[in-house]
Amino acid sequence: MKQTLEETAHSFAESRSSGSLFPAYYQGFIAGAEWAMKSKHDKVKLMCIKDSNKKCNQCHECDVDVLNPNY
Repeated sequence: MKQTLEETAHSFAESRSSGSLFPAYYQGFIAGAEWAMKSKHDKVKLMCIKDSNKKCNQCHECDVDVLNPNY
């Protein structure tokens, strides 16, 4: 059973505070979850296996080396 964002935020905020800070935890959780989903694709950058200073461009030149080093 999946929880909705609001249910999860409520559980999180409730576990941290039942007083006046509850709204801040609730709104902060939702803002953080929305930010994480929005920036999720921006942060995923695969490193090239042959040159760690490069971003992987899916060229597959390194596939033989990784899958069969003795090739």
